[in-house]
Amino acid sequence: MGEVTSSSLVQTTIFNFLVNLHMNEAYYQFINLNNDEKNLIHSLPKLNCDDCRMCRSKDGEISPFSSQVKCCTYEPFLPNYLLGAMIQEKGFEFFDQTFNKASGVLMPIGYFPSFELKNKLENNPKLFGQSTDVRCHFYLNGQCSIWPYRGSQCRSYFCWQEHEKAHAESSNKINKFLNEKEFIALQNALALWAYPPKKWFEQLDILARWGRDLNLLDQIDSLQGYHWQGVGVSKAEFYLSIRRLFI
Repeated sequence: MGEVTSSSLVQTTIFNFLVNLHMNEAYYQFINLNNDEKNLIHSLPKLNCDDCRMCRSKDGEISPFSSQVKCCTYEPFLPNYLLGAMIQEKGFEFFDQTFNKASGVLMPIGYFPSFELKNKLENNPKLFGQSTDVRCHFYLNGQCSIWPYRGSQCRSYFCWQEHEKAHAESSNKINKFLNEKEFIALQNALALWAYPPKKWFEQLDILARWGRDLNLLDQIDSLQGYHWQGVGVSKAEFYLSIRRLFI
């Protein structure tokens, strides 16, 4: 790992703030929402995934989501620093067990979700909220097993049924804000670690094509080997060292 300079320490302080902001979900005040949007968010009931509002029927209609999958018919990208936080707080054994059950790909920028699940959902969006065929691998016993470490896609998804249209714009703002901060943080962590920028940009390109470009399935083993080459530690140790850059 490269030596951290004084200017890097300033960067570390800034990105530590961003990571903690991301993980603690205290980001509403930093988003340019108008008063109506702020009032809407603060007036809505607290999320309760054990009693999902989208799994309730309304006026005799079929409920929007199946109680067997809820909104977890989507597997998220997880940035490297959140993987490191998972290891730091839960340990290497928890990390190994969690990702042995998943079918995605671990890369230096983070966890790429299951290609198969993403491809199925890309080709048939109506499966969302309905089909166990696209249920997230981290959804266990009716709950998210990685809730404190979920990425921006899951953190910025809101499912209040009766306010769908009203909250859509503010939800999009939150998603955009959080997604941008997520990628700023993971890239700057890699820079502080002295991981080659060329490689992380290549991984971002792979991620953009993930689930759509079938050629990637034939290439992924060699791509993994190339992008982990020269790291010098295990994947889990790498993620933990990335997280420690923010402390």
